[in-house]
Amino acid sequence: MADRPIERAAEDPIAIVGAGCRLPGGVIDLSGFWTLLEGSRDTVGQVPAERWDAAAWFDPDLDAPGKTPVTRASFLSDVACFDAPFFGISPREALRMDPAHRLLLEVCWEALENAAIAPSALVGTETGVFIGIGPSEYEAALPRATASAEIDAHGGLGTMPSVGAGRISYVLGLRGPCVAVDTAYSSSLVAVHLACQSLRSGECSTALAGGVSLMLSPSTLVWLSKTRALATDGRCKAFSAEADGFGRGEGCAVVVLKRLSGARADGDRILAVIRGSAINHDGASSGLTVPNGSSQEIVLKRALADAGCAASSVGYVEAHGTGTTLGDPIEIQALNAVYGLGRDVATPLLIGSVKTNLGHPEYASGITGLLKVVLALQHGQIPAHLHAQALNPRISWGDLRLTVTRARTPWPDWNTPRRAGVSSFGMSGTNAHVVLEEAPAATCSPPAPERPAELLVLSARTAAALDAHAARLRDHLETYPSQCLGDVAFSLATTRSAMEHRLAVAATSSEGLRAALDAAAQGQTPPGVVRGIADSSRGKLAFLFTGQGAQTLGMGRGLYDVWPAFREAFDLCVRLFNQELDRPLREVMWAEPASVDAALLDQTAFTQPALFTFEYALAALWRSWGIEPELVAGHSIGELVAACVAGVFSLEDAVFLVAARGRLMQALPAGGAMVSIAAPEADVAAAVAPHAASVSIAAVNGPDQVVIAGAGQPVHAIAAAMAARGARTKALHVSHAFHSPLMAPMLEAFGRVAESVSYRRPSIVLVSNLSGKAGTDEVSSPGYWVRHAREVVRFADGVKALHAAGAGTFVEVGPKSTLLGLVPACLPDARPALLASSRAGRDEPATVLEALGGLWAVGGLFSWAGLFPSGGRRVPLPTYPWQRERYWIDTKADDAARGDRRAPGAGHDEVEEGGAVRGGDRRSARLDHPPPESGRREKVEAAGDRPFRLEIDEPGVLDHLVLRVTERRAPGLGEVEIAVDAAGLSFNDVQLALGMVPDDLPGKPNPPLLLGGECAGRIVAVGEGVNGLVVGQPVIALSAGAFATHVTTSAALVLPRPQALSATEAAAMPVAYLTAWYALDRIARLQPGERVLIHAATGGVGLAAVQWAQHVGAEVHATAGTPEKRAHLESLGVRYVSDSRSDRFVADVRAWTGGEGVDVVLNSLSGELVDKSLNLLRSHGRFVELGKRDCYADNQLGLRPFLRNLSFSLVDLRGMMLERPARVRALFEELLGLIAAGVFTPPPIATLPIARVADAFRSMAQAQHLGKLVLTLGDPDVQIRIPTHAGAGPSTGDRDLLDRLASAAPAARAAALEAFLRTQVSQVLRTPEIKVGAEALFTRLGMDSLMAVELRNRIEASLKLKLSTTFLSTSPNIALLTQNLLDALATALSLERVAAENLRAGVQSDFVSSGADQDWEIIAL
Repeated sequence: MADRPIERAAEDPIAIVGAGCRLPGGVIDLSGFWTLLEGSRDTVGQVPAERWDAAAWFDPDLDAPGKTPVTRASFLSDVACFDAPFFGISPREALRMDPAHRLLLEVCWEALENAAIAPSALVGTETGVFIGIGPSEYEAALPRATASAEIDAHGGLGTMPSVGAGRISYVLGLRGPCVAVDTAYSSSLVAVHLACQSLRSGECSTALAGGVSLMLSPSTLVWLSKTRALATDGRCKAFSAEADGFGRGEGCAVVVLKRLSGARADGDRILAVIRGSAINHDGASSGLTVPNGSSQEIVLKRALADAGCAASSVGYVEAHGTGTTLGDPIEIQALNAVYGLGRDVATPLLIGSVKTNLGHPEYASGITGLLKVVLALQHGQIPAHLHAQALNPRISWGDLRLTVTRARTPWPDWNTPRRAGVSSFGMSGTNAHVVLEEAPAATCSPPAPERPAELLVLSARTAAALDAHAARLRDHLETYPSQCLGDVAFSLATTRSAMEHRLAVAATSSEGLRAALDAAAQGQTPPGVVRGIADSSRGKLAFLFTGQGAQTLGMGRGLYDVWPAFREAFDLCVRLFNQELDRPLREVMWAEPASVDAALLDQTAFTQPALFTFEYALAALWRSWGIEPELVAGHSIGELVAACVAGVFSLEDAVFLVAARGRLMQALPAGGAMVSIAAPEADVAAAVAPHAASVSIAAVNGPDQVVIAGAGQPVHAIAAAMAARGARTKALHVSHAFHSPLMAPMLEAFGRVAESVSYRRPSIVLVSNLSGKAGTDEVSSPGYWVRHAREVVRFADGVKALHAAGAGTFVEVGPKSTLLGLVPACLPDARPALLASSRAGRDEPATVLEALGGLWAVGGLFSWAGLFPSGGRRVPLPTYPWQRERYWIDTKADDAARGDRRAPGAGHDEVEEGGAVRGGDRRSARLDHPPPESGRREKVEAAGDRPFRLEIDEPGVLDHLVLRVTERRAPGLGEVEIAVDAAGLSFNDVQLALGMVPDDLPGKPNPPLLLGGECAGRIVAVGEGVNGLVVGQPVIALSAGAFATHVTTSAALVLPRPQALSATEAAAMPVAYLTAWYALDRIARLQPGERVLIHAATGGVGLAAVQWAQHVGAEVHATAGTPEKRAHLESLGVRYVSDSRSDRFVADVRAWTGGEGVDVVLNSLSGELVDKSLNLLRSHGRFVELGKRDCYADNQLGLRPFLRNLSFSLVDLRGMMLERPARVRALFEELLGLIAAGVFTPPPIATLPIARVADAFRSMAQAQHLGKLVLTLGDPDVQIRIPTHAGAGPSTGDRDLLDRLASAAPAARAAALEAFLRTQVSQVLRTPEIKVGAEALFTRLGMDSLMAVELRNRIEASLKLKLSTTFLSTSPNIALLTQNLLDALATALSLERVAAENLRAGVQSDFVSSGADQDWEIIAL
């Protein structure tokens, strides 16, 4: 950067362009802060219980040793929670970080977003960080901190004030100055002063300045009270007759600063201007902590001089104003000595202090006062100064030209421009004063021009955060309806950092946008919305140009009116074609329907030029957005567009060639036919062979999609013969038989045209229709294009070639989406992104933006300047929706030995429950661990990374449910191992746990009983003989013993998890939905118009049954046990709802059906209600039993009703899984198809952590739930039972691991090693294994250099290898680490090497370079 001389502040003031804050009273932003100030609110409250036990530290005697009379202050809520993964911080490190440091990270990010600066845009810039921050109270307050075993590097680094500031620069990638400032209570305003100096000197171009202070230790409160400086009521009563000391407060606030000239040049919104500032020290006053009035006067004068302002031009001063009996009078005298001069009664200096609202925020006090002034300048109102009904009598107010704003006061009219001062004085003697001025009149940027559609993009680190982001934006737009769609779109695109989880909305109105966001907030993907996960390894971008038959009247008109790039290219093509055609092309393309010109569009002489024009202009539009295809292909005429885009010939030559091609084909005799046949090419070729002189294959569009063309009679005869063999056929409406022998007469003349064109080698890969491969020099010859007009279009081979060349995203460039529908059949094992630029009958601007949004959603890069060529206005938007988790070392001594991140109820009482289910039990939600049964010696510990499962030794008492450590089992033939994210609870589990039904799993000893039958998770190991499932793949499974961290099960009942379902939703659906659907569709054969009675219809099975019955069109009658549940059914559109806990439903159903009854009963009731339900069936009715209790009891069923041709069936999914797994798999696959089609949607779900499993079972046993109960397995600190002799739990041991690796087949060896490494990484990070993805960069997971060394040591010890210090820097994720270690082991153990492609598809070598910035070999302290 060029040298820049220091200038006077008055010549180049500092602009405040953004701010973030977290303050007492629930304040999370500037708007909330102003609401608090405007409402004259006081935030003082009791010490929160999670901080410390206030009663234990209380004593009314101020001199009592180690005690304090103060129990009140102004506190933030929930400081224990933090979004650690967002910042790439591991749970292990987050736990040891001072919550003040965590708070700074979030507030700095919010400040930048408030400033309309995308934090990612600052990476590598000279942005400075200046933070007021004091000594940490976090670990000093905690008993664990003194235990030598708990001391580690993260604890030390996590509490150093300098690291609190330095981590901001580190996380944001800022390279400007970074300073942690500790001048006690003036720290944050001193930080602002230093930031201003740094900006003016040119040392940085942007600065973050602020402060943070948290009260985490009672010891600080104790020693402060011993100084007699604290008010016992916790309030600051500055300048009041009742002033008796200050009340403590806490908070965090940060401002974003730029030089005013720079802010104006950047078009920033300016909140206020800092005209000048100054700092000094009290020097040798009468005591170290005693204020010095003369020094205060000096700092005020210097700040005014720096600002170039007269004292009389300032209307208000935000005083330090703490409420101490010594400090207040000294400050008032200093203010009057400087600011009181030259004032009269009509123009007094107004003063106040925000500490009367928030207490004394200490290290954040100056910045908090500054923010109050910024808001007051903006609103023209000075908030009320509280707690000063009577002013301090020790101050001679009548002699002063100062007025305390004891009520909300309009900013004085005489003070133009509005100016204010802010003071902050440190206990150590350092003073600071800043002079502010209202923001200059804004030059309004023009709003974004109104367009028919806009693309709005949102992103987040996680799917849950993305949904929350959508909800926040929806609420924001409802609050600020005047924000125009274009400005919101522009601001989202240019002022927010793009993250992995993405959502794009192509909206045509603000109302439509809000509706789309409302659906997206609920996890849905409505029309016009695209979701995706940005993937750097998604592959290359391919453009597919559509062929003849896709033309539509009016194509391009919507894009022409909106996009200059499309318009210019379109006009150029039309002008060139008009020199070749006998009618103006535009008039044909945009003709009125049913007109003469409209009919011309289907004549190939105009069709081909029209398609070329539209597609060429559409490609120009994509390219104007900075999107260049890396591969191109087309279908027939589409390949000519592709070739032109690839530079094979100029636009002028392309137009000449296309016009001649269409004209010569049009001149051929009319007639001929084309038919599409759904059959393999070989079969069709055999049928065509006898007619080769007049018929040929015209196109091979897929493995079973072939088009033939030629003379009409033989074409139709071939089609009829193929149809007779079972092939589907479809005649195409065409004017000529293209790509057939009937084209021969035009080839010679076309050849002469082709000879006149200049050709070049393609500048990007062009895949040929003729060869189905990447084109070489052949595409640059006239002969190729002559053959192209006649020979077969090998589109299917071309798609395969594009995929082989690395294509992962296909964009169809044409007026209809015809080619994309062919891609999946051509690539059955791939999942490329498929994006249609235009769709028939759809709004063109919205559709192309939806495609653009789809590209962005999978990680595509493009130019926002191209998307917004006219710019737009940056408008305020909601900040990031943090997804916080609790990271807190328990402060209570009696809990000191417990785990780090404690889930609710992590400490367990040992309580025996008298009965199986205790009605109305409302104990705290937790899993109680009873004393172990006789003969089993166990202890209870946090699980950590040890595998565990749910067991019950003695069915019948739910308190006998225990979580117990277990061994993981490697998958055998046909098996996979799953790391479980979530598992669904079914009523069968409850019946088994209560001993109501026997365990019918074969070959298993009785105790302990394993529970759970359905789960969602991720594959962590694959056995021999398993196809279609790979390590790392999210799956949904039917498996016994699913309430476990890991299950090894048959792959037959494990399927890929639908992308639309979260793990929780997936775990809730298999058993209930399979049961309901199978029962009603396959057993009862429920038909439209029939009546069905669904008992207990608000459970998982019942609600699934309601969905299917409504889908079929049946009349639904349902029962439920409570008014609330019955109301829920009515809200779903069920008209006939009765009671399931009495026989009232019998009379109700009779009345509703006029005495006829129902056709189907889906029963889950027992006892006499079974007979009563059976009697409600009319003739030919079907009774489907879901419960097995009556069956095990061998209860009798009267046969008389069956004389009416009734049927009785029992559905036992558990039994089917054991006896007919192939049948269940087929049903499972079909069910997932119905879910994907939207026929079934997830039920209401109550999610509980596995620690609360007993409560989940109890809730279901008492029928308290609605929908499904799902248990999550993601908490490493859940308490589990381990044998007392087991030490750290089960371990395979080094030798055992090496033996298994040495003896395993190559693929199994890779899977086993990857599973081992995932465990090691999760243990180092202190994070659950389910959160450790194979491709996730270690740095992104929060691994730092210290952890990397620990991981390397663990690997060396376990695998008996010596790794170089650079080994991990070249293996930055589990996938690459696995491959590199396999190579090392192969050398060490003389094993067969495992090819990288056998490990996992999609692992890219570019991960190495992306992790290269992390220097893991050097630990610089």
